[in-house]
Amino acid sequence: MIGLRVAQQPRSPREPRLSRQVVDSQLVIKKVKRRPIRSTSLKAVGYEADTLALEIEYRNGRVVRYTGVSEAVYQALLTVPGKALFVEQVLEGSGYEREQVR
Repeated sequence: MIGLRVAQQPRSPREPRLSRQVVDSQLVIKKVKRRPIRSTSLKAVGYEADTLALEIEYRNGRVVRYTGVSEAVYQALLTVPGKALFVEQVLEGSGYEREQVR
């Protein structure tokens, strides 16, 4: 496991679980603005604080959205040297909701 520990905040019942919202009975997915990062396997990451959504774009074109992610976890991802390992151990290993976007 990576030597960096990120405290996971318990989710309050009022916090949204998904980065989606219903508008006039239609499901709308909020677009998360991504920024390029230095990584051999990740191309860009983005975070939407309102919905606690973290999107990761891989170099192969795949995009994955994790929900329920705190801003502290997002900031940690930006600073760790092994970003792909961080995703595998912290995001995949911690049970965050995961949705393949593309």
